Amino acid sequence: MNFKYLLLFLGATALFSCSDTLSEIGASIQPESDIVRLDANNISLSGRITTFKTDSIFSKTNTALIGSLNDATYGEIKCDYMAQINCVKSFHIPTFSPYKDSLIYATITLEYQNYTGDSIAPMQVSVYKLNKPLSDQNIYSNVDPTGYYNPSDLLGTKTYSAKNIDKTIASASGYDTVQIKLKDSFFKEFVNELKNNPNTFSGNDSIQKFFKGIYVTNTYGTGSILKVGRTSLNFYAMRKTLDGKKDSVAVCVAYMTNSEEVYLANLYKNNHLDNLILSSTADSVAYLKSPAGLSNRIKFPMKELATKVGTAKLNGAKLVVNTERVDRTKTVLPTPPALLIIKESDMDSFFKNGTAFDSKKEGIATFNSSTNTYTFTNLSTMFSELLKGNAVDDVNLVLLPVSYTLDASGNMSTIIHYHQPSGLKIYTNYNKFNLELIYAK
Repeated sequence: MNFKYLLLFLGATALFSCSDTLSEIGASIQPESDIVRLDANNISLSGRITTFKTDSIFSKTNTALIGSLNDATYGEIKCDYMAQINCVKSFHIPTFSPYKDSLIYATITLEYQNYTGDSIAPMQVSVYKLNKPLSDQNIYSNVDPTGYYNPSDLLGTKTYSAKNIDKTIASASGYDTVQIKLKDSFFKEFVNELKNNPNTFSGNDSIQKFFKGIYVTNTYGTGSILKVGRTSLNFYAMRKTLDGKKDSVAVCVAYMTNSEEVYLANLYKNNHLDNLILSSTADSVAYLKSPAGLSNRIKFPMKELATKVGTAKLNGAKLVVNTERVDRTKTVLPTPPALLIIKESDMDSFFKNGTAFDSKKEGIATFNSSTNTYTFTNLSTMFSELLKGNAVDDVNLVLLPVSYTLDASGNMSTIIHYHQPSGLKIYTNYNKFNLELIYAK
């Protein structure tokens, strides 16, 4: 045999003869007490989740909903809103030539980004003048609007369908619009105040003494709900164009917007939810509906968690929420983009105070359309914190639809209730709804 190949053969033999003991070297010199063993276990949440009505939610958001629809599966929802005017200091009526220009009318314009439901369903929206100012107490979705307006203070109405829309004139936003022409009496009153008492429009505090805002309500039809990104008060003038013809042009615009200085209150009313609540227990399912509508309560067994984990460190806790694939013959509502799980007693303060996401107190999961699941992958910190404060009594957790925004680093910066129509059916039988645990001993 060639001497070179003989050396290669002897070297390979020596290498493989040592391989059986290489993996044992670390274990042989590591103290038994330092060896980390990972155990896995499950906690079944089947039978511990119930569907309940969400009477109201904290409704502070930058968008408004208007319309009504009756879904075959999730029942009826009606959406209205109240809004104040955000009066900037530059708001004014331009100087007009009496021979060329003249103010002719005003509108409330609803600029909407998208809609849910039937695009050709005939709908009607009405706008009323508020006679009482909004406040912090009005930012929940169950506020009764009857105490804030008089039915005799109707400013205007408009019949529309989501597809049969007006083109945006007041801005270059590109949104579709519903333009509601206001009564001449209000138009004249507003213009006279602008011309005769310009100090009224020096800021939000002063203008709200004169004009407290509007109530926008669906007064006819069911079938669609618009997502209104901006509501504006527009004044139009008849102006001569370059070719000498006259045309109406928006010359003065004030926006109804939800900023730190003014309020926008969304009003949501859901009906026909009782059957979903009754069938959820019988059929081992749970239902979610937004906005407001339905949420889920999980009665979590802290004693069972403490028994399984003991003194070990909880390294992982995962919950996969399996949902039914949407059947468009049964519902027009889409699935919510994300779900939040949070201690029920912390829920109101979380949304009201704008608390940043904290893995010690809540978990969030986004929708996976390919698997029809929401996967909470990192709940170990949350349940470890719960164990510190309570290892005996059951804790009520709430599962509900949310939306979120990302900061420049890609982290979740804002989490709010999901202010869009959505519906979800969750499977809660034993094999579909378990908390998976991994802990180190």
